[in-house]
Amino acid sequence: MEAVVQATISALGYLESGVYYPEPDCFESIRDLIRFLRNDTKMATARRLCGERNIVRCDLIPIMKSPNTPDNLFDIALRLNFLTRT
Repeated sequence: MEAVVQATISALGYLESGVYYPEPDCFESIRDLIRFLRNDTKMATARRLCGERNIVRCDLIPIMKSPNTPDNLFDIALRLNFLTRT
């Protein structure tokens, strides 16, 4: 499961020169991460990996701050933000 979660996090997008570029399947990747967090193992693998990669600061906040983010992507990024501990 660890490799799948890491690949999903990597598929969100990237920040370059202060601009966040979501990957074409970013929405689906966030949906997958929500599913992984809801069905996490006793070892909290998905939660731990999200924390290690700091997806809130590196991905979710830049997605929500971008004026070009579609409403559906903003909404699902906000949902994932509520599921992750800071």
